[in-house]
Amino acid sequence: MLYKVLRKNTKSKVLSTIYISKNIPFDFLYFSFKAFMINRNSFYFPKYSFFIYSSYQSYKKARILCKKIFFNLPLHLREKYREILTYYLFYRIPFLLSYIPYLKKELKKYKHFFTHHEVTKTSLLFVNLIKKSYSVQHGHLWKRNSIAMGDFGFFPTKCDKILVWGEVFKSLFRQRGVPEDKIFICGSPFYVSLFKRRKKHKKIKGRILWITQQAKGMEDEGIYIFSKFLEGFKIYKKKNKESFLIIKARERENLRMYKYLLDKFSIKDYKITLSNLWEEIEKAEVVLSSFSTALYEALILGANIIAIFPENRNPPFPYRDFNIPYTHDPEKIAFYIENPPLIKFDKEKLSLFFHNFFNPEDVYVKFENILK
Repeated sequence: MLYKVLRKNTKSKVLSTIYISKNIPFDFLYFSFKAFMINRNSFYFPKYSFFIYSSYQSYKKARILCKKIFFNLPLHLREKYREILTYYLFYRIPFLLSYIPYLKKELKKYKHFFTHHEVTKTSLLFVNLIKKSYSVQHGHLWKRNSIAMGDFGFFPTKCDKILVWGEVFKSLFRQRGVPEDKIFICGSPFYVSLFKRRKKHKKIKGRILWITQQAKGMEDEGIYIFSKFLEGFKIYKKKNKESFLIIKARERENLRMYKYLLDKFSIKDYKITLSNLWEEIEKAEVVLSSFSTALYEALILGANIIAIFPENRNPPFPYRDFNIPYTHDPEKIAFYIENPPLIKFDKEKLSLFFHNFFNPEDVYVKFENILK
């Protein structure tokens, strides 16, 4: 979703691809206001409005060009792939090309571009068209060569400045070859309210929470890890028949995979939810995941945590630093769920991951100084 955030008292404009929720207070929105403006206007900028502003003449020219390409293709290819070719060459590509005149004109007005997913097509386009660009670290950056999907989602970095959560993540970016003068330690703007949060819910006995880790490029790994968890949960369930499984999924996630595996392992007492993660963590007796950023959230909220990951592989998450047990052995998983270890961790160590852990709102000051 694209938002234009306008500053009333100056000519400076900011474009951000960072999602702003209407229902949940989102710290980056507050940060943007603190760093850039006293008063502001903001509005959603839907895709279809591009066409309203773009040149109809450009659309017609693009369609004529694409038609020529279509009719210059060999007849057997046109017949074989007619449905796909006509969709893209007669409609989709001309429509996309019609954005160009508007983008060229409109994007010149913006001086700053913010993103937290700079490897997406939209972000790459804006990074190259807008004068100053900033990438805000969006999640946990794992150790190098620890998972099959590699560094997808973080690299290659194209923005002028990379705003990271803490010293540990700065070193991980440096290991990937990002120049030191591009990296700035600011803390996490996304966790300001988490660091200040007071507990709202009591743990419910027998309520087991699985936080999903599915993403593009790691479907096979996600299936393997979730299957190992279900094996362990099934063993635990035999002794604890009153227990109930909650699966906290992400929006737009493929839920069919989870439902298929739950059916395969004959798990009946479960619920898949998209509800608030922090509330689900607080209510759960035990929280399980693999190497999701949500493990930090569970740690901060004082949850009993178990991580599912092969013990014989290079761990992608700092399990040992925070005394989080991890395994992919079903018997051990069942044992840990039944006897969750009390996790004590060094808060000073956590502040190396989150610079603003002890002083949450310091992130706003850091950002403001960087943007001067």
